[in-house]
Amino acid sequence: MSVMQHMAAANNKWHAAALALPAAPRGFGRRHRVSCCIQPPVGDRGIGEDRLTEISIATDGDGIFGVDMKQLIDDAQQSILHLNTGRTTAFEKLQKVERERDLLAARVAQLKAEHEASMAECDLLRQKAKQFEMSFHVSGRQGKSAGSMKRFKMNRKRFNPPSIWSEILLRIDAMTLTGVLQIEQATSLRKLVWARDAQIADMFFKLADGNDAELSARLLSIISSTRRRSLHIVHICTEMAPVAQPGTASFNISNLCKALRRNGHLVEVILPKYDCMDLSAVDNLREIETDLYIYFGDQWHKNRIWIGTLYGIAVTLLEPFHPGNFFAREEFYNYNDDFERFTYFCKLSLEYLLKLGKQADILHLHNWQTAAVAPMFWEHYAHQDIRLVLTCHDFRYQCLRDPHKLAICGLDPEQLNRPDRLQDDLEPRFINMLKGGIVYSNIVTTVSPIYAADVLTKEHGYDLHVTLNTHKDKFIGIYNGLDDVLWDPALDCALPETYSVEDMAGKSVCKASLRQELGLPMVDDSVPLVGCILFENSEVELKLIRAALECAVGEEAQFVCAVHNNPGLGIRLTGKQIHTDANARLLGVNDDALLHRIVAASDILYSPDMYEPASQSVMIGMRYGAVPVARQVHSITSSIINLDEQQHIILHATGFPFYSTEDSDAITSLHDALTYWKCHPEMWSTLVRNCMSKDLSWDSSCVEAYEAAYWSVHKV
Repeated sequence: MSVMQHMAAANNKWHAAALALPAAPRGFGRRHRVSCCIQPPVGDRGIGEDRLTEISIATDGDGIFGVDMKQLIDDAQQSILHLNTGRTTAFEKLQKVERERDLLAARVAQLKAEHEASMAECDLLRQKAKQFEMSFHVSGRQGKSAGSMKRFKMNRKRFNPPSIWSEILLRIDAMTLTGVLQIEQATSLRKLVWARDAQIADMFFKLADGNDAELSARLLSIISSTRRRSLHIVHICTEMAPVAQPGTASFNISNLCKALRRNGHLVEVILPKYDCMDLSAVDNLREIETDLYIYFGDQWHKNRIWIGTLYGIAVTLLEPFHPGNFFAREEFYNYNDDFERFTYFCKLSLEYLLKLGKQADILHLHNWQTAAVAPMFWEHYAHQDIRLVLTCHDFRYQCLRDPHKLAICGLDPEQLNRPDRLQDDLEPRFINMLKGGIVYSNIVTTVSPIYAADVLTKEHGYDLHVTLNTHKDKFIGIYNGLDDVLWDPALDCALPETYSVEDMAGKSVCKASLRQELGLPMVDDSVPLVGCILFENSEVELKLIRAALECAVGEEAQFVCAVHNNPGLGIRLTGKQIHTDANARLLGVNDDALLHRIVAASDILYSPDMYEPASQSVMIGMRYGAVPVARQVHSITSSIINLDEQQHIILHATGFPFYSTEDSDAITSLHDALTYWKCHPEMWSTLVRNCMSKDLSWDSSCVEAYEAAYWSVHKV
């Protein structure tokens, strides 16, 4: 019954009672009028102020026509209580509807994820095939590699999506029958297969030809990872292979994102939409029919948004319509307005996330180009529990600018141009964008523990050592993994003959072929070949190369050193500054395939880099069975485990490290390696097997270290 109906009934009651009463005595009291205004509680809908009801009741003396005033108030209170109860019921129904809506949305998202998972193996095979075939064409050795390509295509046919799940189920059954898997473990794995889990398909693709013990261990690790709560990680970066790959960082970012996705995390990537990027690998690329405006440089600017998927990862491309044509260029970097280009992108990325209301757990930034996100976020966008992680792949590039330029992107120069914020440590008249990222991020990582230890020193810190030491409690080095598709001697089309840890015969063929290709003396296989590859970001003192060459030739070995995409270092090496020998070659190369052949032919890989942050050359050498002789840092965990030559303990040994920049120490380790090659051939074979068997992929301790870093700053 409504309030109005209640009041009408009460009014009828009062009139009936009045007719039954005798007339009041003359002169009894004074006549009164009581006005009651019934107003619904604030927040109720359907009754406006213009519909408030006033009821007038004539009274004589102390009575109201025989009706008790208390009863009137009680009736009014009951009406209000009834109205409140109705409102509460309606609110609960609304909440129920909203919960059901959220559940439906979650179910739709789950179904979409299951669909993507069911198609993930198709993406995986397509990407692996694309990378492999690219390597095949780059090698320029189609004829000699035809057998490898044929074998690979047979493998692709074997693992076609309709049959791969049957293959996995049969292998699980076999491992259960042989006792490798317990029944409970097999049941859990079968559930993942029935759910078309992309992680298990990817792992099986990699290890199907391996032994049951290794395969079962890696499959069971997927079960444990699926039980952990996943994170939502958004990478804001300016490069990612294969769409935008100006350097090695693009491959590291791509491989990290894929490894995180395989571990069950929700991963997204935000990139600028360069005119020079290759979008052929992006699936379902489309433009969103809306514009996003940001305020930059005292003006509003329009931007377009493009979305697609790469390796099953959601990728967003932001295209600015700025008069500076920030990303309509022929190259990715090295323009005079790089500060404006990338601070614009940083602000646009944050505005995009804000507009969509995305509540990521982690924003992962990369290098100085996106370091500006950190101060912008905490100054203007900070909310809830989002945490920032900055990875610096190369501390040489920092971006120093006049402090007043900060105002362009909405930051306050006076507040940020301070020693404890963005002011450069060496040049206080400039602000340092990379320093700003370090100061304002929750955690800072770099590409190896060795590099992290180096940059904390004055000699190798590139004038950021003071800031890094101030924030060393949140600074860690994490080894990058190795791209085990690009670098795999069992499938490498650049090689004249492939080989593996189970069958090493092809390595001797590779050594003989390289000697012929480079015009080295054609000696027998008992003569070791020392290889050395230096990448575009390598820094090495010439005395270390000269000393290694002389040591190798003096020990009756051969020496090949190749500098890849590093013209300055290549000119110094191949000039007259180092005396060469008939058994030595110093090369400046741009041919990726030649690097593969040099590593495959090498028995020992010499890595004297004073600066090669990610230690990629060491991991490549180990993957190809070339035992590393490399510079390491005391007390830092390394991929190289030193051989105890005194006791010949080689159970886990993987190489011969040295710990200083002196050529005498480097040559001592190289001499020890050559001596061990000659005097202990059987133990050397064990050393090679240790190197090749070591898991150097992104799916090993590498991705686990990044996960640990994320969880250390994430508020659960």
